[in-house]
Amino acid sequence: MANVSDKLAVLACPLGIVYMILAFAAAQQPSQASTPAPVLDTKGIAVSLFPYPYPGHVELFEGVDPDELTGSTSSTQHPFLQENILITSLVPDPAGNRFFYIDVYTNSIYRWDNVTTTLNDKTVSTINQTYKLYEGLSRAICKLDYDYVSGNIYWSDPLLHWIAVLPVDSDSTDGMKLLLTDDVDYVAAMALDTNSKQLFWVSSAYEDGKMERSNLYGEERQVIISSSIGFVDDMTLDMTDELLYWVDSHRMTVESAKYDGTERRVIRRLVGTEFTSIAVIGSSICLVNFDNYEMQCMFKASGDRYVYHSFYPSNPYAVGFFNPGVQITTLEDKCVNTACDHICINTKTQPKCLCKDGYTLEPNGKTCTLVNKLFESAVTLTNSTHICMIQLSSLSSSATNKPLRCEVTNATMNTRHIQAHVAKNLLYYTANGKDPASVNKTQLLRFDLRSQQHWVVVTDMEDPDDIAFDWVGEKMFSCHSKVNLVKVWDVVSGLSSIVYSDKYVAKVSELAIDPHRDNIFWIADTIDGLGIYVGTFSGATPVRLVSSGSLIKPTGLSFEYLDDSVCYIDSGRFYGVTVNGTQSGHRISVGDATKSLIYKNYAIWNSGKSTLKMSIYTLDTSVYTTTTTMGTINAMTLYSKEAQTAFLDPCKIGNGGCDDICLRQGQSVTCMCDFGRTLSANNRSCSAVPLTTNFMLMTDLLHDRIVQVSMDGTKVISLPINNLMTPAMARYGHHDDMLYWSEIGSKSIRRGSLDGTKNEKIMSVGGESYPDRFAIDFTINQIYFTVSHSKEFNRGYIAVMKPKRDKIESKILIPNLNFPGGIAIDPGKGYIYFNNHGSEVYIARADSDGGNIKTIVNFTRSGGTPLGMAIDYQNGVLYWADAYTDQDKIEYINLQTGTRSVLRTDMTSDAVDVVLSGIYLYYVGYNRHRIIKVNIQTKQLEDFMTDQPELGACDSTDIVPTANTQPNNTQCGSNNGMCSHYCFARPSGKKKCGCPDGLYLDQATQLTCTTAPPKCPTQIPNGDLNPGCSALSGTSCGYSCKSDKYMKNPDVNILTCTSSMFWDSPTDTLCIEKVCDTNMQDGSLVNCQGKSGESCTWTCPGTLVKKPLIEAVVCLSSGMWSTPLAELCVQKATCSSTITNGNLQGCTFKAGASCSVICSPNYTADVDKIHCLPDGVWDQNVQTLCKKITEATCSSTITNGNLQGCTFKAGASCSVICSPNYTADVDKIHCLPDGVWDQNVQTLCKKITEATCSSTITNGNLQGCTFKAGASCSVICSPNYTADVDKIHCLPDGVWDQNVQTLCKKITVKKCTGAIPNGSLEGCTLAADRSCRVRCTSGYVPSVDFIHCLPDGVWDKDLKNVCEVAKVVTPEKQTAAVESSVTGLTAAVAIVVTLLVIVIALGVTFYFCRRRVFAADKQAVQGRYRASPNVYFNASDSRGEVPAQGFSNPTVQASNGEAMPNTNPLKMDQINLSDDPTKENMRIEGHYDIIKEGTPVAGAGGPHEVVNPLYSTVRPQEEVKFQNAEDVPEKPGYHRFN
Repeated sequence: MANVSDKLAVLACPLGIVYMILAFAAAQQPSQASTPAPVLDTKGIAVSLFPYPYPGHVELFEGVDPDELTGSTSSTQHPFLQENILITSLVPDPAGNRFFYIDVYTNSIYRWDNVTTTLNDKTVSTINQTYKLYEGLSRAICKLDYDYVSGNIYWSDPLLHWIAVLPVDSDSTDGMKLLLTDDVDYVAAMALDTNSKQLFWVSSAYEDGKMERSNLYGEERQVIISSSIGFVDDMTLDMTDELLYWVDSHRMTVESAKYDGTERRVIRRLVGTEFTSIAVIGSSICLVNFDNYEMQCMFKASGDRYVYHSFYPSNPYAVGFFNPGVQITTLEDKCVNTACDHICINTKTQPKCLCKDGYTLEPNGKTCTLVNKLFESAVTLTNSTHICMIQLSSLSSSATNKPLRCEVTNATMNTRHIQAHVAKNLLYYTANGKDPASVNKTQLLRFDLRSQQHWVVVTDMEDPDDIAFDWVGEKMFSCHSKVNLVKVWDVVSGLSSIVYSDKYVAKVSELAIDPHRDNIFWIADTIDGLGIYVGTFSGATPVRLVSSGSLIKPTGLSFEYLDDSVCYIDSGRFYGVTVNGTQSGHRISVGDATKSLIYKNYAIWNSGKSTLKMSIYTLDTSVYTTTTTMGTINAMTLYSKEAQTAFLDPCKIGNGGCDDICLRQGQSVTCMCDFGRTLSANNRSCSAVPLTTNFMLMTDLLHDRIVQVSMDGTKVISLPINNLMTPAMARYGHHDDMLYWSEIGSKSIRRGSLDGTKNEKIMSVGGESYPDRFAIDFTINQIYFTVSHSKEFNRGYIAVMKPKRDKIESKILIPNLNFPGGIAIDPGKGYIYFNNHGSEVYIARADSDGGNIKTIVNFTRSGGTPLGMAIDYQNGVLYWADAYTDQDKIEYINLQTGTRSVLRTDMTSDAVDVVLSGIYLYYVGYNRHRIIKVNIQTKQLEDFMTDQPELGACDSTDIVPTANTQPNNTQCGSNNGMCSHYCFARPSGKKKCGCPDGLYLDQATQLTCTTAPPKCPTQIPNGDLNPGCSALSGTSCGYSCKSDKYMKNPDVNILTCTSSMFWDSPTDTLCIEKVCDTNMQDGSLVNCQGKSGESCTWTCPGTLVKKPLIEAVVCLSSGMWSTPLAELCVQKATCSSTITNGNLQGCTFKAGASCSVICSPNYTADVDKIHCLPDGVWDQNVQTLCKKITEATCSSTITNGNLQGCTFKAGASCSVICSPNYTADVDKIHCLPDGVWDQNVQTLCKKITEATCSSTITNGNLQGCTFKAGASCSVICSPNYTADVDKIHCLPDGVWDQNVQTLCKKITVKKCTGAIPNGSLEGCTLAADRSCRVRCTSGYVPSVDFIHCLPDGVWDKDLKNVCEVAKVVTPEKQTAAVESSVTGLTAAVAIVVTLLVIVIALGVTFYFCRRRVFAADKQAVQGRYRASPNVYFNASDSRGEVPAQGFSNPTVQASNGEAMPNTNPLKMDQINLSDDPTKENMRIEGHYDIIKEGTPVAGAGGPHEVVNPLYSTVRPQEEVKFQNAEDVPEKPGYHRFN
């Protein structure tokens, strides 16, 4: 819900000038509006709208009854002085020519006078016609009604827990009377009947809600409905037929009943819809839907809606009818002749006088006398010398300075503490005595507010740190840190006694008490550390509620009776803890406060020396400030009868001894039973005896019930199963006579007995998921169930489980579903049937193990919402309930022929589940409050069950026994098919065993489950898998081949293990035998095949000879010969006859010859002979053949390392030290006698290498990684491409775990059709997730302004109904309208031209150009309160600075230094961020602070492409970007107002 936007700020100046000019002009035109009409002489409909994008106003549809309203009916806007006005309740008074309304922005009630004048004379502004009747409402949505006869307004205040009355013509705004304050918790709806003199209201606390009535002065109270009341947002009356009408947002219903609560009827249930206001007149009901920007009207009798009227982009809140012919009463006002001092109320017999608060009615029944000079309900404050009061109801007004009354002035010295005894009009306070003997003593004094007298109660109270008064037992408790004591004082005798001492109250500093339970609470720093303790009046051993680990410097201790919570301040925050030690959630910022009080739903604390602040204690922003003139506030207490009740609500103590519903009158209790249960003879217990056979089941998910219905439909029983949490589905176990049900609230599936004595959880899921539908294979007690995710698509699935007492386990069969809405099984044939919702809607069939999925019905194009399903096993027919957009029906398909038909159409039923038995089908729907029975053969309804209005949303049904018997699972029926866990019957007739997630089917037996996962074969013929390969399903591995005879198949580099536990390539084709080429160009090999390792000889032709010294060649493992074949045959040649330092002897020097080596003296050779090779070259280097005889040494260096610990001489050994990132295979090397190392020192130190993966992917790139084995890389796809994963991982063998060629897939966008009957679409591309404006041809009008293309390419509206036939307006009305428009325009132009020169316009311009900042919060309440649409607003935020350039609303700092919320959202339709003029316009208007190309921001989607974030907790220069509204962070206490 939106606040005042920046666009409104831009428009405020011209709007303000126009409003003031029109108002001034009206005052200057004596001929116009000089005499207001005596009555509101026209009929129509009034709707209030919140201020976005226009100032808050009332929109009037004049001259029409509701049944004449259409979507295009014209209206007029009527603004008010406060442009931020938030009207939440609107009541017409045709006889008085006025409206009454509540403005939550100012927390006030107003009267709008001279309505006819405003309507008839367009120059008269509404601005001058309003008068404030009362200020001081709470932040809740208060409701208002008017007594036309007596002239009094009544209103309910949910947070202050009262119903009040005030004369509308009172001259004072403090003339109210609190009619009802006891047991009226959170009254959000109220209405009165002037004719029958009755007042009706609803106390809503969800399941504890009740509807009551009384007379108009609050007496003769009676509960008329106590069961199945959810959260009633508004109610109204049909005074002619004496019927109540109300809207219940928890039950999602529009309901009615007689004034005595009988003949209750659900007119319509609208799932997912919350209405804020209801009005009834004639045969029509009109309702306001705030979140959908619309008003709907329906017929009272049928609930059929006949009109939608859109106010988009403004949000409507309250609706009211005005019709003088119906609403002006002829009843006599007997109060006219009754001289009541304050308030007069017409009763059924005679007038009754009441006095406003603070006064008492004298015996004459008319005169009111002041009770005391202070307030009846107030915060009592004291400084050192004064005791003063501030009225409680004034604390929530927008004024900073509230009325302050002081009666004890300069009468005390050093007053430090104060307490009240409201029942006796007494104040107790401590002060120093004034006489010399007592000037240094702390006295306890009593002050009587009526007699204005003081008494000393205790002459010396021993300087207490704090005091707390027990108004029930009339005792004062005190704590004393200096002596470690808690004492109690008799306020009559002044005597005292010790309650606690020593270790339990060491350094005790503050006290609070609960006098109804005799509990004392205190803060102390004991040997166990700092803590908050609870003890008893009798001194029993205390218990520490809050330990030192949770505290820093606690103070401001108080007790809150509404939730039984102890509240305290610590480190600038306000906290609460229940008496059992659990945090109660009261956490608000209070700055440097040291004192606190709790009044109903409000926390009150001191801020600084002389300021009070008040806020709803569960919020952090709705803060009211009151500045006093008292100086330093030493102490404060409540003076309120509601805060000092004489007795504890008996229903709060063990529910008053009642099993179900506890109702009280004073201290007495009446027990009642919930729907479907019977009150026992003791008038306390409720019982429900379950039927054991011949019954049907229903789940009521709104009221947490599972209900039985007898087969004749006459008996309804709510089963006695405790602590149900939103039961979605219930099924009877025909195999074990147990009840099975799923719970959305606890996210579990449970089973138990019908009588509730057995109840156990058999399945649960975590996170945001929850189990919904399920089906049981009765033969083997195997349960198939669906799971949906509450927030995300594609997170649903279908799984299977077996109930086990010792553990919870399951197996997912079909993953990645959107929202599976129903499931049915056929164990005899081995099939599962299920449906799914999302971008595609379909019904599918799968084998019972989840395989072989096949779509059998597709709804994507035709539309449909299939939910609960049932199989007619005998005839092979599948039935389902379809709840598609008010076209609900029961359909079926013949599973053999595929023929699809409709059994029954039941529009607006919201059909959700079906069950079969014989020739009958039974179904339930959210908007049907019974089980409906249909004859399948005749397709006609059968009488079965009457409406049960107490039922909520019926979500499932079942029948016991059933003639539609489930076939036996013959494949698994005998000993679970020998399977250790799950047994799946299959269409092939061969069962299959399965294991829970985390266990694996044994590959050998295929029957049992093990913890060892199955693997693909780990043995490869003639090869090995790479180290680290797990061989698990889905893994990819490299491999190598053994020995030199085999090489890797060049076509297979990586193996992938498939789900069937086989590699994707045959293992016998991986390592292939190597082969050398046997083709020899000059010569030929002899009998040689060229196999790896084969040794071969050869022959040479002609003049060629075999290469010397080579006898044979070998085929190496590399596929190469040991000597190239081309070198084996050579030409004959001669070698040189000389050598250096020696000579050769005994040879011919021809090729093939061998010569002896003779070296010169002092030289030596390593060989005795050398050989002449065929090419004429010696086989030795003859230049160095003879070496000088010296001592040999080896080289001292090695590559990539160094040698240590040796002399490098022949025979020495050296240690090898490699450089970083290098390693050697040996630790030492040895210098041979010839001065050569025994290892190759060039390659001795080898670089340490590791596998790396490819750095590129198709249609994208990788970021944030090294590409090494084990690394993870972020996937960044190119524009218009997307990936299913955010990251990919580099496996040990240098291969990615995803296919990088197909990782980034192209994004495809669906489109909707662009043709509509009788019209066209504008402003859109027809793409999915885009909205189009509707334009209709002549003679037709649009029923909606926009339609939206859903992600699946289907429009969200039926195109046939988008353009409707326009209503014909008669020529007479057209002529009158034109004449009226011309006249009004002429007058307005004349006035504007005349007054534009007036200097006062400059001052008005300045006033209306102020930036009005308005913060809105939605209370997220639990238990008593609801989240929507009860709205809470911040009126104290009065920032007026102009926003910084380029920012919609600068974040500013609150007084406590914390950031205030930015609550100016901007919504734009179809913003094109690539359009530069659009961006420039937005920048000029201050709306382009965080809108960036390619960066969606908060709220994007639907017809709103971009919006500003709802609030920012950073300074303006810092940009914050969010993907959607849910991502906007909620600072504690700051609440989105959607």
